[in-house]
Amino acid sequence: MPALTRLNRLKSGGALVNRDLRIGVIGGAGRMGSFLLRVFSGAGIKRLYLSDISPAAKNRAEELGVGYVGSNEELASECDITVVSVLPIGSTPDVIARVGPNIKKGGLLMHQTSVQSPGAQAMEAFGQCSHIGLHIMSQPEDDISLRNKNVILLPGKDEYDWERTVRAVFSGTRARLFRTDAITHDIMLALIHVQGHMSGLLSGFVLSKAAGLHGISADQLTQIQTQGFLLGMLGLGRMVSSRNPRIYLDIQRDNPFAPGIRQLFLDGLYYLTGAIERNDERAFRLFFEELAGFYGLDAADRAKRASDAMIRKMRPSRK
Repeated sequence: MPALTRLNRLKSGGALVNRDLRIGVIGGAGRMGSFLLRVFSGAGIKRLYLSDISPAAKNRAEELGVGYVGSNEELASECDITVVSVLPIGSTPDVIARVGPNIKKGGLLMHQTSVQSPGAQAMEAFGQCSHIGLHIMSQPEDDISLRNKNVILLPGKDEYDWERTVRAVFSGTRARLFRTDAITHDIMLALIHVQGHMSGLLSGFVLSKAAGLHGISADQLTQIQTQGFLLGMLGLGRMVSSRNPRIYLDIQRDNPFAPGIRQLFLDGLYYLTGAIERNDERAFRLFFEELAGFYGLDAADRAKRASDAMIRKMRPSRK
């Protein structure tokens, strides 16, 4: 069984969150970095700081009501908790390596990213402080509530028990908290993110090319869509709405388990294509039955009912 544990909810406030903590976010002018600062502020923490290479970093600090620090190293030396939240994802280990020596003894070094194992390995070099990985599994929004959204904590070395503080902060957002290790995280996120994004991207590619070839617009397709097609289009729409193709590239490129997932896409395509072209009904049925066995028929029936209910409520429109 993967080492993924659901954590009990803690209350944010009281002795669990020391409101005099000094917390800094490297990359704090970005969408996720700014979101993290607002989460910490919502937990009652007042001494917040950001550093960022963005030319707009000072203005962003003023907008958020936090302090601006001119360098990542200076921020790390002054804060009790330092969070690395930078893009591209692949730059995270390098930033950790540069700021790690500046983390004070007994402090906490964190990184927020959707690929965890490279950052976790980089943090191991710094024995004077605790290390915790963090993955907020949703796009940052104006509202800091994470109700019914997942947040994963990945404690490394934590002899100073910083995890309890971090748990309390995110319990205050009403997120669903989980704990696991970096390798398990990256395997599971390869199955969720890498596979899910690849499915959406390839589906969108096929639709845009084939529909264009035949002179059919996306609006025409959505007029006669099936429920399954609608769910797929909603997923594609969420990806496109981010207006950030780089994050999807980074996840495909930087997750160490991504190449194996992409190979399985090719294997499945070749298998299905061969079965169809040979008119091999048995091979196709075996493929389908293997999927049913993995998903579970009872779970599939529940998914059908839940998706029907969701679609009836949404009635989405592209207009």
